[in-house]
Amino acid sequence: MTKVYSVYQTPLTRLKPRLWEVSVMWNYALMLVVVYLIITLSIGWLYTIALLHWF
Repeated sequence: MTKVYSVYQTPLTRLKPRLWEVSVMWNYALMLVVVYLIITLSIGWLYTIALLHWF
C-alpha cells in the first residue's frame, strides 16, 4: 500500500509546477481571446459606422 501511495505521490509533486505553468498559459490564452474579441468588435463597429455613413 505504501508503494502505491509513493507512486501516486511523486507525479503529483511533479504536476504542481506543471499546473502552475498551465494556469499561466490559460491566463495568456484568455488575454489573447479578450484582445481578439475587442479588435474584432471594434473593426465590426467601424464597418457598421462606415456603412451607415455611406448609405
